[in-house]
Amino acid sequence: MQQLPDTTLDAITLLLAPTLRASNHLLIQSTLSSFLPFFIPHIPIFTHAHLKLALNQFLPPLLEKLNDPKEKIATPARLSIGLLGKKCFEAEAGQTKDISSKGKEKESLVGSWERNVKDGALMGKGWRGKVEGMKLILGLKGEVGSKMTLKPWLATLVELLEDGDSNVRETAREVSLLHLRQADVRRWLLCCHHQRHRQVQRRNSRSFCKLDKYALQ
Repeated sequence: MQQLPDTTLDAITLLLAPTLRASNHLLIQSTLSSFLPFFIPHIPIFTHAHLKLALNQFLPPLLEKLNDPKEKIATPARLSIGLLGKKCFEAEAGQTKDISSKGKEKESLVGSWERNVKDGALMGKGWRGKVEGMKLILGLKGEVGSKMTLKPWLATLVELLEDGDSNVRETAREVSLLHLRQADVRRWLLCCHHQRHRQVQRRNSRSFCKLDKYALQ
């Protein structure tokens, strides 16, 4: 796989993506379980073009599969999204921020991955997708360690503590407490007070009280 020409790798990416939206569940399951876990780690990172293509082609259908009631679909989809995220962190390790000609910071690979996961899973409608998304964050944080900060996720996690589904609320609490110290919660609350004003603070006050209570246990 590593010896294949770059154009061939991109062609494989473009051919694989439609199989994730196929009506044949066996084809989807085979792609998720047998091919993607082997293919994604071999995507080259010396240039970001191949990984950007993979993110654009794979992430949308994979995020949809997180809501699938079949565990044999949702779980490998989550693992593949995690592999893409890990690849993004590897590709940008030690790199400086990319600034456009207009002086604006370009969205990084990690930023693109985080935005898609947040919008497509954590802020989605289905409770399964939210739970799988939080499991994804938990698993990837364990793999990449300090490279991954919870700062981009914190506001969303706090909102999920008030979700209407008990599975989502419990998972949000577990994820938050595993990676946040009490000082981090208070720091974000102060930031929330200054940047998102009192309306957000009032809306999330019960969540912060709950998180603070569990953090002290």
